[in-house]
Amino acid sequence: MRMWKIVGLLAVAGLLALPAGGDAMRGKKEKLKAKINGKGFKANLKDSIVGAHDPTTNVVTLIGLSHKGLRKVTVKTLSLSCVAPLAGTTFPMTVTDCTGSFSIATASLGGASSVGWAGPGLSMTVTSFDGTRLNGTFDGTLPPSDLSDSPANVLKGKFAVDMQ
Repeated sequence: MRMWKIVGLLAVAGLLALPAGGDAMRGKKEKLKAKINGKGFKANLKDSIVGAHDPTTNVVTLIGLSHKGLRKVTVKTLSLSCVAPLAGTTFPMTVTDCTGSFSIATASLGGASSVGWAGPGLSMTVTSFDGTRLNGTFDGTLPPSDLSDSPANVLKGKFAVDMQ
């Protein structure tokens, strides 16, 4: 149950950090997508992708949300956090000690279900950073949790995110 508090706090923090102007004010469309346990995840809610970089701690955080359905609603949340010194770095740069979380919550008139993973096991390759926009890839395995007996395999992750 404790993991869900962390996942929930990450999702709320991501939504609170969203800029008011949206993609039209930022220029290029942002993306955060991956294959997780063989199924596609693509952040698809308007303004649902958040990227933040703290130059003091060098922590890079990416969060994205996906929503599908009306009668049977599924919400997926993906987050990735790495220590990645972006200033003065030559790209590409790979960071192998990243943490992340992935959750799937489904609700309908018949009930609700949820599954999720959180912890270490991801790596990220930053292919470019121009001071504002971060581009790259990620992959790895999130460990089993109290909501899932097996790990989550994350493959072919890609991002292009405007950083806060």
